[in-house]
Amino acid sequence: MKLTADQMLSLYDVFQGVDDKRCAQGKKHHLPTILSLSVAAVVCGMVEYKNISLLVDALGQKARSRFRCRKREGKYEVPSRTVIRHALICVNSLTSPLRICPAVLGFPFRQGELYQSHSRSFPL
Repeated sequence: MKLTADQMLSLYDVFQGVDDKRCAQGKKHHLPTILSLSVAAVVCGMVEYKNISLLVDALGQKARSRFRCRKREGKYEVPSRTVIRHALICVNSLTSPLRICPAVLGFPFRQGELYQSHSRSFPL
């Protein structure tokens, strides 16, 4: 499944109000960026941190800019698997990507339908 440019751009705004409980030290990536990337990966069928990270790493520079990734030395950087995992654990379970995907993007599936073909569940 592919996301449109408008969907990528709007995801960041959806997560602006989520409380960031991570320590201030060492924050390189904004929480809305991490959550947006995670939701996009889950919508595309990724169900584990490793797979989310692989999809995020594969994004081109244009897609990274649409998700408002950190720009350093002229290139957009994506968060690492560890950063994604830590951020998702710190976020309240009510705002986890699995619960937000259908509501934010308007997809007609329920949470269980997305994962019927996968033997493992998302670790949240």
